[in-house]
Amino acid sequence: MTETIKIRKLIAQQEHDCNAAQWILESRLYQFKKMSDEDLQIIEQAKAENFKIKKGAWYKNIAAENEDEFLVFRARLDLDAICHKYKLYIGERK
Repeated sequence: MTETIKIRKLIAQQEHDCNAAQWILESRLYQFKKMSDEDLQIIEQAKAENFKIKKGAWYKNIAAENEDEFLVFRARLDLDAICHKYKLYIGERK
């Protein structure tokens, strides 16, 4: 079982991949354009930036432990908000 250790909002000291992007790209809502035009525009802008968290940008950092493994999830705040809005993360699904 995964245990969350810390959830923080940080300023990126270096460029990171955005882990929220994968949840969006794999969602049927995105694939069939069933999101608002504003959200699709945000996603397209992030796509143009290769779904990177740029140095100096705020992002969400979640540290967790899964048995003997330490995990870190990093997400752009804009894409993380879209994931929550559409309940794309596993724990939010009905």
